[in-house]
Amino acid sequence: MKNHYAIIGMAHVAEDYPLYYDAMNEKGVAMAGLNFVGNAVYAAIKPDVENIAQFEFILWILSQCSSLVEVRELLERINIINTPFSEQFFLTLCTCSFYKGKCNFR
Repeated sequence: MKNHYAIIGMAHVAEDYPLYYDAMNEKGVAMAGLNFVGNAVYAAIKPDVENIAQFEFILWILSQCSSLVEVRELLERINIINTPFSEQFFLTLCTCSFYKGKCNFR
């Protein structure tokens, strides 16, 4: 990705990759990644959609969305896949809730 919004937040950096817990981009879009190990279910890779690993989700949304409208548009065309960052990290539950946006992604 050549251009993206600036992001600030709390992250664990592993292998030079920020694994965000909570973050906000320069446009004010914010997300939190909640870790409920064992409660998340992810899909296999599918054709004709953007396949996003659960650890990429926060960075992927915040790097390119300036509004909740844009977030909703991206959510309609993604598939969160069962690919862990590494064998040392658990798969986590991605939760995205919007106040007054009525978009609850779990």
